[in-house]
Order: sequence, then C-alpha cells, then structure tokens
Amino acid sequence: IIQGGYTWVGIRTDVNIAFPISLSHVLGIAGLAVVNSQNSSGRGLEHIKWISAQSFMYYSGYDIDNKYLTWMAFGL
Repeated sequence: IIQGGYTWVGIRTDVNIAFPISLSHVLGIAGLAVVNSQNSSGRGLEHIKWISAQSFMYYSGYDIDNKYLTWMAFGL
C-alpha cells in the first residue's frame, strides 16, 4: 500500500498524522517540509519521532513556521 498527503505544521511542535488506511507493517515513510517565499526561514530540525500501524509522529523544526509537510508512506 502506498499512501500520502500533506498537512500544515507550525513551529516547534509534534504533529500526529493518521494514515488514511491502517497498515499491518510500515516499510518506510518519506517526508519533506516545504517552505515558500512567504516563509523563507530555511530548514530546521525535522524528523519522525515514532511510527505505528495507524499513524506517525512528526516533529516540526525549531526555525520554520507556517509550512506544509508532504509525506508518503509504504507498507503492507
């Protein structure tokens, strides 16, 4: 199963992102924080803290506000 999406994330916060379809086994997640000309603060510490069959927790970096996280998950 391949699924993905995007969500708005703020600054210095945990974001819980639920999978549209629960997975029995997560093979991997790719994520990219996107900034634009309205938000030129650059890239900060962005990472996935944990993964479950239903969701994952993303940590939004310390120096980027008002951005979108584009993500894609692969699993069974």
